[in-house]
Amino acid sequence: MIIGRGINVAQGNAPLAVQGTGFYISTDGYVATVHHLLTKLLDAGADDRTISFEIRTSPTDNSPISAAPIYVSPAADIMVLQAGASGPSVKILHRTDRSRHRILPGTTGIFTAGYPSGYGYTVGRGYIRSTGTLAATPGWTTDLTFKEGESGSPVMMGDDTVVAIAKGQDADANAIGFIVPSRLIPAEYWDSGTPTSAATIATSDSLRVEVLQTPPDPIFREVQVTLTNPHCAPPQRRSFAITPRTGWKIDPSSVTISPISSRGFNGPALIDVAASDRIEVVSQLTNIGGCLLNNTVEADINAEVRARVRFREIPAAPQWTTASIVSLAKGVTAPIPALPSDRLRFSVVTPSGESTPLALRPKDLSKGGLGTNLLDTSRIRERLGVSN
Repeated sequence: MIIGRGINVAQGNAPLAVQGTGFYISTDGYVATVHHLLTKLLDAGADDRTISFEIRTSPTDNSPISAAPIYVSPAADIMVLQAGASGPSVKILHRTDRSRHRILPGTTGIFTAGYPSGYGYTVGRGYIRSTGTLAATPGWTTDLTFKEGESGSPVMMGDDTVVAIAKGQDADANAIGFIVPSRLIPAEYWDSGTPTSAATIATSDSLRVEVLQTPPDPIFREVQVTLTNPHCAPPQRRSFAITPRTGWKIDPSSVTISPISSRGFNGPALIDVAASDRIEVVSQLTNIGGCLLNNTVEADINAEVRARVRFREIPAAPQWTTASIVSLAKGVTAPIPALPSDRLRFSVVTPSGESTPLALRPKDLSKGGLGTNLLDTSRIRERLGVSN
C-alpha cells in the first residue's frame, strides 16, 4: 500500500493524502506504482516541497517505511520509489518474460492484487481485452475494474510475474480497466544489484527529459474549495483563488460552482471573478456564537463553506512537458520518446530544484529493442563527474 501526503499551504496548511498500491521489484527496495498519485496531490494544491510517500504492508501496519521517487514517467503513468531494503518478509515480483509468454487479447488470463480504499487485501481475476496505445503511450485494456486505491497494483500472469500495472478504468465504460505494460519500467530497477540508500537518492542530481507537445484537447477540471472563518473572528469575506496549470488558460464561460456543505450563518459560495488566468471563489462567513472579552470561547463554532468548482482548461500554446525524471544515483538505461531532436530537451536537476540544460552526445545513448533510443545515465553521470 502506498500513501502519499502533502500540505495545501494556500488553504491554511490543510493536510492532503492519497492512497494507491505498489509492489517491490528489487531487493534494493525499489517499489513500482503509478505516477498519478503524485499528480493528484499537486492538482489538490499540495506544495511540492511538502510531498512525501510511505509504504505500508497492510492497512493496519503501524511501521510505515519512508520512500522517495527515483524515476517518474508522467506519459506512461509510472513511478518508481526508493524505499530502502525490502527485508525478508516482502515478496519481490519479477517482470514477465515476453519471450516465453504470448499476449492474446480475449484469451490471456491475468490476476491482480491490491488495496482498494475501504477494503483489505483484494485479488481479482480476468483477461486482457486489447493491446495497443493510449494517448501515444503503450496501454492495454482488461475486463478487470479498479476501485480507488488499486491504481499501481501488479497485474500478473499465472506464474506470478508482472505483465502490467493497474492504471484505472474507462470513465465512459466502467467495465473496462486500463493497464500499463510493465516493460515501460526500466529493466535496471528490476535487478538486485548494489542497494542505493534513500539518503543517496535525496542528495543525487536527476536527469529530466521534456517533450514539446502540440496543444492537446481542452479538458475539464474539478476543484473542491473550503472556506473557513477562525474562532472568535468577526463576520468577514473569505476567498480562494484557482489558477490554471502552466501552459493552459481557463474558459470563463465554462465555470460552474456547486455547494457541498455549509456551517454557520453564511452567504453562498460565489464566483467573483472568472478570467482566463484565475477563478476567485468567495463567501461571507459568520460564526455561530461568540467569545468573551478575555478571549475565552463561550460558544463559538467557526463557519465553513465547501463547494465544488468545475471548469474547462484550454491549452494556451505548444508546451514543454516532462516525459520522465530519473535519478543519477543509480545508472539505468531510460527510454526516451521517439521524437525529432527539436522536440526533445534535457536538463540536470539538483536536489534543490536548480536546472541546467544538458546537450546530449552520441555516447550518451544506446539502442534498445525495435530501435528505441535509451539514455545511458551511467555514461552521463561519468561525463558530468557525478558521484554517489
